[in-house]
Amino acid sequence: MTEAQIGEIVGHIATFGLMLIMLSMGVMLRVRDFMNVVKTPTASLLGLVGQVLLLPIMAFGICYLMALPATLAIGLMVLSACPGGPTSNAISMIAGGDTALSITLTALSGLIAFITAPLVMNFSLNYFQIAGTQLELPFIETSVRIFFTTVVPVCLGMYLGGKFPNLETYRQTIFRSGFGLVITTSLLLLIARSELLGSAQAMFAALLLNVSMMGLAYLLGSLLLKQEAQVRTITVEVGLQNVSLAIVIVLTSLEVFEMLSPTLFYLPIAYVTGFGFAYLMRKRDRRAVEA
Repeated sequence: MTEAQIGEIVGHIATFGLMLIMLSMGVMLRVRDFMNVVKTPTASLLGLVGQVLLLPIMAFGICYLMALPATLAIGLMVLSACPGGPTSNAISMIAGGDTALSITLTALSGLIAFITAPLVMNFSLNYFQIAGTQLELPFIETSVRIFFTTVVPVCLGMYLGGKFPNLETYRQTIFRSGFGLVITTSLLLLIARSELLGSAQAMFAALLLNVSMMGLAYLLGSLLLKQEAQVRTITVEVGLQNVSLAIVIVLTSLEVFEMLSPTLFYLPIAYVTGFGFAYLMRKRDRRAVEA
């Protein structure tokens, strides 16, 4: 079996896992959740601008300043083009954030990703050209693929969750099953291609993207928002991207395994910084109560 065939099989499995993850997110969503955009326009706008605009700009700056090889640069840009991950909702709640705002931002950024992600990726492919290759990413085909792997499962989850309220009790099981498939496929790739974790540049770039964006989000939130809970939510949402989507895009659309390196480093880094941030916020709250 060739590497391309292995990549295709792993890509299909990862895609199914991603669809389960997005389905689980839809199960807990209701149409009324999107009204939070009206209730908290400044926070919602800041969160979307942070994810859709500032994150790719920061990633591009890191790629440029670090002079990353084309494969790593494109991989980092793909990651930056992905929406917030579903795990951010749980971390936001632990951090004492605005859970309703977190769910809204995750859903909105996920729903518009089928338009924004291909734009960022096509720019990346044109700017960071890999020597000896001519990668192309058809906009419409890519948008349709992302639409059916993200938006459709979310909408289906919303429908099923509204029609069968008890389904929400199985949401975590659905999420864990999907996430488990994506992680398993990633581990299989690492076993076959252990060199994917051999790049110190990829590790540092992923760390820098995560920490710098969380810091920038907290700073902008503190300046522009009045509620501390919203500031914490924006920080988490901008700092934790949908790694599963990034993996699926690389495996199914780009098919260059080396591009996975930044994402595979980003996954544990984001969990450490995300839960670390939540711990510090809870510790601050306890001190405030004791005082």
